[in-house]
Amino acid sequence: MVTALPKTRSNSDEDRRALDGAATTLTGLRQQLAEAIDADTRAYDTVVAAYKLPKASDEEQRARKTAIQRALRAATDVPLGVMRLSTEAFEQAAIVAAHGNPNAASDVGVARALLQSGATGARLNVEVNLDGIADPEYREAVRREVETLASGLSSGLR
Repeated sequence: MVTALPKTRSNSDEDRRALDGAATTLTGLRQQLAEAIDADTRAYDTVVAAYKLPKASDEEQRARKTAIQRALRAATDVPLGVMRLSTEAFEQAAIVAAHGNPNAASDVGVARALLQSGATGARLNVEVNLDGIADPEYREAVRREVETLASGLSSGLR
């Protein structure tokens, strides 16, 4: 909304270009985040289905374990993607704050707070799924990325 306001911070061409660029980027991010809702539902359903697989024989147990591991990775990758997208949108919101109409600063602050909240929820989902993943290299790589992404979202709201 702030990117579309006619008045910018200084009413300069630079402000308008920055806001137009942020608007374009944010539109794409909004679409990807909306698509992540359905992807998260599918990933969750796959985890539930994997845990319901039969486990009577050794072969069934191996197949079930493999299916659970694959499903947990997918269920981790989706919220990790949400964290990535939220971080990118948070960075774009900083551009909007720097170039947008100062009378709409609270709107930008609310957007940034919501992005932080969404990323925090995604982080919780990543962490709970990581506990069940057997691959230590994958777990460590994801934990490092989560910390990096979280640090990008920890800057103060202005």
